[in-house]
Amino acid sequence: MDAWDIAAIAAGYLLGSVDFGVIVPRLLGVDIYGTGSGNPGATNVLRTMGRKEAALVLLGDLAKGVGAAALGSWAGGPVIGFAAGLAGVFQLYLVEAAVNAGASLGRVTIIIVNLLMFAAVGMIADYICQRPLREPVVALAYSIHEVKSAAAEGREPDGMSQRALKVLGDRISRPYKLFSGTNDPNSLISGTVHLDFGSEWALCSVFEGGLGYCDLSEKIFAGRLGCLLEGGTQWACMIRVPEEAQAELEAVSGALGDKPQIRVVGQLGDAVLLDLQGQAGARYRCILRLRGNTVYESCMPVH
Repeated sequence: MDAWDIAAIAAGYLLGSVDFGVIVPRLLGVDIYGTGSGNPGATNVLRTMGRKEAALVLLGDLAKGVGAAALGSWAGGPVIGFAAGLAGVFQLYLVEAAVNAGASLGRVTIIIVNLLMFAAVGMIADYICQRPLREPVVALAYSIHEVKSAAAEGREPDGMSQRALKVLGDRISRPYKLFSGTNDPNSLISGTVHLDFGSEWALCSVFEGGLGYCDLSEKIFAGRLGCLLEGGTQWACMIRVPEEAQAELEAVSGALGDKPQIRVVGQLGDAVLLDLQGQAGARYRCILRLRGNTVYESCMPVH
């Protein structure tokens, strides 16, 4: 569990503390604590104010429950979504309301219904938001495992996995980390995955759940940016430079001089971070984006 997960659970807790059973009546000039049973719930609102007001309270409570679970799922997957939804059940400001609430069986029933709803929302949010990014990582991890297992057992691995990983050589036998890359639902590529070998990076693409191809990031990104800095055209270098960034890139090229050293130092999501070192000591950090093709974003001097 990281800081984002904790923040999502805390946000679910605070979101659950927003009581529409108090807010809706107060907006209509009614103090629900001094009306009817004094309980700030949809039942008391229905009895004392009417169906429309009670429906607003129910919709508000439903929205905050769904919001807490969806926020948690987006931040950390279905487990965190469930935890954020659970946190939302325990409202921060309603100790008095809990004391004045109905029968214990009713309270338990409401909590169970909320938990089931939060779990369902968490699973749906995970399927929509997280699954497209997780599947390519799982496919690549499986392919690496298959190739290493086949080598250890003396058998031939899956042909596609072997061809795709061959360019990485013995790097896959080292410790490595996998990071989610890009996902474009309109592309034939299911997604990309970044591989961090410690001192080197690579990029793999997955097609329909199977590993497509891999290549070293130095060859892809350092090669394309270096081609551009040496005067190549965007088409020849396979990199697009927005019109508003062309003047900046020309200034960077002039400051670095001929044949600068270019090294990929980080990759995450659609971003690639490169370190550029010129012959005269000039140094820049540049960002490229993976948006269908490689797109130049910016370069900043490093002092």
